[in-house]
Amino acid sequence: MILGVGGRLVMSGGMSIGAFVAFGLYLAQLVWPMIALGWAVSLIQRGAASMRRLNDIFASAPTIVDPAEPSPSRRPPVPAAGDGGGLLQVSGGGRPRVGAAGYLVRLAAGESLAVVGATDRGRAL
Repeated sequence: MILGVGGRLVMSGGMSIGAFVAFGLYLAQLVWPMIALGWAVSLIQRGAASMRRLNDIFASAPTIVDPAEPSPSRRPPVPAAGDGGGLLQVSGGGRPRVGAAGYLVRLAAGESLAVVGATDRGRAL
């Protein structure tokens, strides 16, 4: 559009070629700042939208609450090593590997077991 309007003005004598070229160069110098401004505005809008979503999460009440009086644990007692307990053995690669010492765990088909603990505390099976 600028080329068409500017070209007509130059041809009719309303603008010199030098003024038209200078206008084109000034316009070209504004391209990068406009791109950067659009990017910055987009970044601010995305951040504001994300903050609104986070504030909605922070303001919501938790669906799981701790009871005032927690019930006692229903975990079965773990047998000591002298009570017939032994080492937890898991077969891997055709041979048993020794895991947590002092515990014998028997799992029926379909049951699962979670072994948790701090890093580097020997909980790997």
